[in-house]
Amino acid sequence: MAHAPASHTTVTLTVRGSEIIPGDLLAVRDWSAVEEIGSRRDGTTSLHVRDGGIRIVGDTREYTVRREITPAPSPSAVLAVGPCATDDDRANLDGFAFDVCDQLCVSAVPALHSSYNVRDFAALYVWGPVLGDDVVRKLDPVAAVLMAEALAYGVEVRPMLRPSECARCLACGQGQTVAKVVTKYGEAFCVDCRGDAAGCAWCGSDVVTNPVDVGGTWVPMCSPCEARHI
Repeated sequence: MAHAPASHTTVTLTVRGSEIIPGDLLAVRDWSAVEEIGSRRDGTTSLHVRDGGIRIVGDTREYTVRREITPAPSPSAVLAVGPCATDDDRANLDGFAFDVCDQLCVSAVPALHSSYNVRDFAALYVWGPVLGDDVVRKLDPVAAVLMAEALAYGVEVRPMLRPSECARCLACGQGQTVAKVVTKYGEAFCVDCRGDAAGCAWCGSDVVTNPVDVGGTWVPMCSPCEARHI
């Protein structure tokens, strides 16, 4: 992913004892910071925590931990651009970013300010007027700056589909409002049904994903990673 989350993101996970790593905060009586891990022969793991104590956990038993993560940057992340001046605008832009993530199976960041480096993103997807349209006077200033920078640096700017261009996937029925691919026979298929989805952005599994909000970015995650993140 690019930009958001730009640094650490703290998530609460449910993991097996054998999956606990140094740095986790373990919810056993209190949030204990794990510093060292030692394996035992009886199917348990010893955790040396910051207060000097030792916690024994079962390797297959599930525990709740808090973990700081920094997702690896991905060149496929895109920036969702559009009006963001009001609360309603920001809610609509966030919904558009959700649709981008859901339909394209890529991480999508709703652009709430103009300080993003557009070169960190594979493309800009635009909700609303596009720079160069006849309605330039209606452009949101944040969106205008980001689109101008994208054009200057050669980053692709993709407007959302017009209502007459929208379609539904012939196989699963998913609405295609962001972008679509049509066969020579005029049939539209979504990314998942075409087999072109990149898979889970968290674990890399080549499976069906759902958009999950991670620090302001909509991220495509498989169901197990989504459950652990939430």
